[in-house]
Amino acid sequence: SKEMDATSLRSSLLFNGKPLSEKEELMKVTGKTLELKLHAQPGINLIEISKDARAADGTTLPANFKARFRTAAPGDIATDRSANFDPKLINDGALQTIDPHVTLRHKAAGAKFLRVLNVGAPYWGAWQPYTETSEWQLPLEGGLKEISVQYWIDGSSAYFVNSSIDLNLDDGIGPRDFQN
Repeated sequence: SKEMDATSLRSSLLFNGKPLSEKEELMKVTGKTLELKLHAQPGINLIEISKDARAADGTTLPANFKARFRTAAPGDIATDRSANFDPKLINDGALQTIDPHVTLRHKAAGAKFLRVLNVGAPYWGAWQPYTETSEWQLPLEGGLKEISVQYWIDGSSAYFVNSSIDLNLDDGIGPRDFQN
């Protein structure tokens, strides 16, 4: 490894496809170590260094360099794999509902697609573009309903989150038509 030229490195470095802004700083360059202070947005972020970056002796990199990293808020499934149960996923955390049509609130920074499964059903719903909220229909029988949501993030569909809600159809109101 060679000592890098900090000025050359700064001019050859892109963060999410753009040169470093006034807010971002090249903190330290020593040997193989590059220390940056960045203002990353939730999701997938990209650092690129072109092969034109020079070492102190004038030699350049043999190829372009790219590194991706993911950032998100605490409890986001994309960065916190222990967050696979989200009590606020269905109807903002309500414990029960009388309507099988529910709203799902997703927290998966960087996700491009999602799909939903009523646990116990034989098939997943279709993949759909990721949005922070989506609508879903629970099975029409009363009782505890569990769902799983699978997220497609950065080429992988290995991110899952689960939640449950009690569908209370015995509320004294009488029969309803939930098909409409």
